[in-house]
Amino acid sequence: MSGVKTLLKRVFSLGSKHEMARPEIHGLVVAVNAEQKPTLHSILSIPSTMTSTSRGGDYYSIVMVDVSGSMSNVWPEVKENWNRILAPCLNGTTDIFTFGTEVRFRRSQPTLENSDFDCSATNLTDALKMINLKIHQSKEANCRVFLITDGAHNCEGSPASEIDNLRVPPGKTVEVYLLGVGYSFPVQYSVDIRSKLHNGSASCPTLFWSRENLEMAKKMTEISQEVTKGSLKFKVSIPGKIIPLIEETKGDVRCGEFLYYEMEPEQLKSSLIITELESKIPIEDVVNLADAKFLVSKLFKQWNAVILQRHRNKLGVPNGFFEMMQSIFDLQIREIDPPANSQLKDRLGRKNIKQIQLDFSTLMNQSRSIISVESKYKNELELAEAILKSTVQSRYDDRLLKIKGHGDSEWESDTLEMKKVYESLRKEIEALPQPEPDDCCRVLMNSFIGDLKDPNFFDVLKENKMEFLTTMTFTGIPILAPVKDSAQINPWTMYIKNICVSPFEILSQRVIESALAVEAASSSDKEIRLQKDNPNSVCNAIVPIIPKEHCKTLERLVRTNVFSIGATFCILKNALIVDHSCHLAALGCVWLKTIQDYPAENRPEFIKKRLCDVEETSKIYLSRNTIVNYVSALQKQPALALMTESEAYQGSVLRCESIVKPAFLTGLVKDQLRASENTSLLLKLILVEFLGRCLTSYSSKCPYMDLTTSLTDETRETKVDEISTILLEKVQLSGAELLAKCYARQDVEKFAQEKLANALKDAIENNSLLPQDLELNMNKIERLRHSGSAGHVGWQGLVAWANELAYDHSPVPHGPPPHGPSPLFSRAQVDEAFSAPMVCSYVHHALEYRQSRERMKKELLGPAEARDAIFTKLANEQDYYLKNVLLPKLLKSTVQRWEAEYDEVHKAVAVPLSRLEIIQRAVALGVNVNEQNFDQIYKYRENVRMCRNCCHVEKCPHFLKPNARFNCHIETERKQADYPHTLHLLVSSDSAGNQDQLVEKIANRSAAGTRARKKPPPIPSDDLSLLKLQVEHLAQAYIRSAVVV
Repeated sequence: MSGVKTLLKRVFSLGSKHEMARPEIHGLVVAVNAEQKPTLHSILSIPSTMTSTSRGGDYYSIVMVDVSGSMSNVWPEVKENWNRILAPCLNGTTDIFTFGTEVRFRRSQPTLENSDFDCSATNLTDALKMINLKIHQSKEANCRVFLITDGAHNCEGSPASEIDNLRVPPGKTVEVYLLGVGYSFPVQYSVDIRSKLHNGSASCPTLFWSRENLEMAKKMTEISQEVTKGSLKFKVSIPGKIIPLIEETKGDVRCGEFLYYEMEPEQLKSSLIITELESKIPIEDVVNLADAKFLVSKLFKQWNAVILQRHRNKLGVPNGFFEMMQSIFDLQIREIDPPANSQLKDRLGRKNIKQIQLDFSTLMNQSRSIISVESKYKNELELAEAILKSTVQSRYDDRLLKIKGHGDSEWESDTLEMKKVYESLRKEIEALPQPEPDDCCRVLMNSFIGDLKDPNFFDVLKENKMEFLTTMTFTGIPILAPVKDSAQINPWTMYIKNICVSPFEILSQRVIESALAVEAASSSDKEIRLQKDNPNSVCNAIVPIIPKEHCKTLERLVRTNVFSIGATFCILKNALIVDHSCHLAALGCVWLKTIQDYPAENRPEFIKKRLCDVEETSKIYLSRNTIVNYVSALQKQPALALMTESEAYQGSVLRCESIVKPAFLTGLVKDQLRASENTSLLLKLILVEFLGRCLTSYSSKCPYMDLTTSLTDETRETKVDEISTILLEKVQLSGAELLAKCYARQDVEKFAQEKLANALKDAIENNSLLPQDLELNMNKIERLRHSGSAGHVGWQGLVAWANELAYDHSPVPHGPPPHGPSPLFSRAQVDEAFSAPMVCSYVHHALEYRQSRERMKKELLGPAEARDAIFTKLANEQDYYLKNVLLPKLLKSTVQRWEAEYDEVHKAVAVPLSRLEIIQRAVALGVNVNEQNFDQIYKYRENVRMCRNCCHVEKCPHFLKPNARFNCHIETERKQADYPHTLHLLVSSDSAGNQDQLVEKIANRSAAGTRARKKPPPIPSDDLSLLKLQVEHLAQAYIRSAVVV
């Protein structure tokens, strides 16, 4: 890059800055591609604010306004703002036309009138035809076209065909100002119109777009500015190119335009003469470098507008054009990118560079997309957005982040408050010791306190919210916490999967954000892996930590909105919300997970430091009114403090968002709580409330059997299977009896219930699933979770918590002992609270009272009373279980026996019989039928020799017994995949025919699906030997039956 640096030195040595707005020459470092050596070319820039003594010659302006019915709502805004803003700007001759169903000439004056609006259809085709005609007929060399429409063409003729006819007359300059109205604005048409007809200023936007009525005045003001710029024309003695890599040059230039020269700036400056009429225009003395910001925000947008116009006019994009833009930008950005530095000033500089890089990438992507794959845009709105962002100069102001209840104005007031607090603490902050290396980010080696002491701290407060959040350093504990809506709503329910350890005990959010900017996150949790071979180095959030020696000084500053917003962003990965309890909640979740993962008996030193940091940082919030109230309730009325939402306590409502909150605060203020009369009660109530919240929506019908007995689900199932087998043997329900008694599958359950009623009652009375004594199912209790109300804590976590507060901690090297000289709970209290009888009492209480408020108001039963109550519940659950589990199992077994017998019997093919054969055989079976009443008893189908209301399978106990429910009887057989539908129909119609063809037709279901029935799928078996045998036997039967007849 030494060659580029030499070029830059030459550029900046050409003169001193002049104050007046004059044409400027910019040095442009150019390389057509990455391999080519960079050279210095020139850009001539004509300021948008140049003054002139003339208006660029006579103009003919044609104004074409849409007055169709769809414009009725916006017409008053169009008329008023046109007359007020644009009409006074027009010089020369102006013709006003309106178009609805037809195009009408209104007047040769620049104003609109109310009577111009006729609320008709939209004939955009004729409007374009008139514009083309008037431009070719005009005598003036300079023409302006103003087209205002919502584009809702609904008349004969295609606007696209008329657009193809648009041409710029030789020797004329045409400026097109097309104002699109509403969300249905036809972007494709507008771009094509402008591309075909506009050869005026290249700096003029491709389109103007008023989506809402209130934007009309703003857009017309923008048009008026472009009109003024476009009317000022200057001659250049050396023709330049509007874009690189083309042959065409132009010898005139307008305000806001850029011309490209393949010569060095000093050469161009020494020989270029710019004139307006007879006056020579002085050129700015200083030759500036075309820096990255200038390229992205000005020059490249004009180039893109020209490329888009060339593309629409089928002139093509110069070969290598986009590659050249990329190369020019890369050269410039590489030169100004500062080295990595921990200072805020340099960090802010890098932020600006990254924003420019992002803007350039966006501009290039959108430009390439518009040129190459316009069809990828789902609708006109997306295409318009892309065109506006890639070609229009200065049309989009920076949009600061707007959030729910906390927008730009609130952020501004927050930063002012932060400055006031900082100023009041400035001396104390400056006097604070520098943080120890252990308190700094392990990757960047900076810290929150380091940035506070930075002389440029107020500069970062001037940034918008997102810039502040990614520039300021927030150091803390790196964690992996899945991004969930529940945690966004209630941070006390946050789930922490991992807490990073050495060498990454402390990190900053900037490490995570930088990593994500370089490489996309692997999941929606936006996590990063700090070491590829270390699964414990995965994190996605930072829980800010304030070193102990800084906590007292920074208490007021930490409790400002600015810090709360920063903490919320670090923890919840959400810049759209501010949660004032988020930081304390995350500290509590880290604390609880840490004491569970690292028991006090063998805790490493770095974990002791982590706990100390968490507790000291958390104590900053203990003076907050809501926390003061909550701690007071924990000490005096713990039942109130544990309700999800309690009644008023000392004038305010208490909320327990999860069990993490009371567990953490109990550990944090244990010295204060030690003075309570009954700390044992607090311990028990926390355990009861945890179980209650987990069991609130417990859906089992036998919860006491699940939780207070050792019976597993498998044990119960096995016992029920044994009783079921015994009962079936006792009642002796054979398959043959079931089939004889039950005509259809639906009859089996009713019959079986009647037969099993007494036997089932005896079985329930004589069999017990219950053990002699209660035995907690700790496996299920330990698996109980309810993250929404209890938080991400389990039974073992509460065991670890109780042991932590019962442990007599020895001093640690980071200050006073974190938990004091004596524990909050005694070992005896913890053992009693977690004893089996007490846990049974908790379970009973939790199951009896499912609502938190009711649960905490009721007195907890003692172990003996709870045991008796539980056994009563168990007896009731056993009766329910046997009735509702045993009976269905018995009925299922009975139905299976009936189906097995049915299938065995109906393997034989239903036999075709003549009327006489049916009468003879039915009479023998006890059916009162004769030739006279045959048709009243049987629904006989002569063609297939079958009845539609009786079974023709000879082994079936219901053979030839008429029954109106015959379809229910045969339904079981019909549901089988290989059931031969249409077997009798096809064989009866061709009993002497080719049997292989009959088999194929039946298997393919070619004749099935008649009478509005759904056609079944083909028989899936490759082995059709059984079907062949059935066809053979059935054909013989039909032949015999025909002989009998």
